[in-house]
Amino acid sequence: MTNSSSENKRSAGMTLIEILSVIAIVAVLSGILLAVIGGAREKARLAKCSSNLRQLGVAVQLYTSDHQLALPFGYWIAQNSGDAQVWDQFVEPYLGEGLTEVLRCPSDYFAEEDSDFPRRSYAMVRNHQGGVAKTGYMTKNSPDALRLLSIGNPADTIMFTEYSCAKASGQGSDNVIGEIACSVVDTPLKQMQSGNGTQLHDGLFNYLFVDGHVECRSPEDTIGTGTLEAPLGMWTYASDD
Repeated sequence: MTNSSSENKRSAGMTLIEILSVIAIVAVLSGILLAVIGGAREKARLAKCSSNLRQLGVAVQLYTSDHQLALPFGYWIAQNSGDAQVWDQFVEPYLGEGLTEVLRCPSDYFAEEDSDFPRRSYAMVRNHQGGVAKTGYMTKNSPDALRLLSIGNPADTIMFTEYSCAKASGQGSDNVIGEIACSVVDTPLKQMQSGNGTQLHDGLFNYLFVDGHVECRSPEDTIGTGTLEAPLGMWTYASDD
């Protein structure tokens, strides 16, 4: 009777090995679940970022239709007054109260240093004046606006992309709405090294093209025969590079 009772007690409980096995299985399943949830959240942030750029593209198209098919310039600082104009000021009437939300990628997690100057996650592609963003610094006249008819292949020319600049990550300026600093980007290398950089979407960036469509690509896929420091391909509006 004693032996039978002892065996029943052992069979009714769990051994230490069994308990540890259950804990290990739960830990593995939790890790898988967290990875799935994290991946789903990043996909949602990426989709929201893509949507932001599409809305920005619509605003630019509306602007061009009101300005003889000319794109807004990147920025201009007037010689005499020192007043500055930036591309986001030109599209603001077409975005209205949604400007702040549209110009912020949800993966660009740096907080504003000043709530009066909301962060801006996007920049117009200048590429040292080889891109669509034309700029002028302390010039008498504003930069000549680039007309759509001057762009060889609008579906293959980047107009805006993500550019996360922040003093918190070592840059000299924050990318904030209404400011010329970080309003344009010259190279993919700067894009990759600034702010959240390649952490935004696991090494990928969203790109808004002149024709209004958005693609998520690696920077290396956008430079044609150029380099990350001197891009060609989608970073210029010429049709023969």
